[in-house]
Amino acid sequence: MKRFFFLIVILFTVSIFATYSVSHLGIFYFKRGDYAKAEVCYLKSLRIRKFVHGENHLDYAESLNNLGLLYSEMGDYAKAETYSLESLRIKKSVLSENNPSYALSLNNLGLLYFRKGDYAKAETYYLESLRIYKSVLGENHPDYARPLNNLGLLYFRKGDYAKA
Repeated sequence: MKRFFFLIVILFTVSIFATYSVSHLGIFYFKRGDYAKAEVCYLKSLRIRKFVHGENHLDYAESLNNLGLLYSEMGDYAKAETYSLESLRIKKSVLSENNPSYALSLNNLGLLYFRKGDYAKAETYYLESLRIYKSVLGENHPDYARPLNNLGLLYFRKGDYAKA
């Protein structure tokens, strides 16, 4: 019985390392612009994380978020929205709304809606992300600059140069 338990522990540990490796490989391909290979890695990571952790885990939410960013970049906004909203839902239930990881997902959704041309939704997500970063990390933290910059780009695109 001890050998069986030991084998299960080893397999579980290997599975966790494998999912991180596959996920990081996907990030590598994404940054190189090889979206087809990134998608394969992200989907494989999602399946492994679902099997190992279940669907209500931050690692699973990270895989969903990666897929959302990928599909947004590829212009497949319907898929991007589905994956991104599910990632946000999990982060909200596991963490809280006042968490930098949750704020990052809000910012990513803002980016998606900005790309779709839905500036009202983009602004809403950017502002909420900005509020969280400000309250949790402060205005001098580099992560605070991300939604601030995105808001500036949004206002510039809308022609609201005073706010930009």
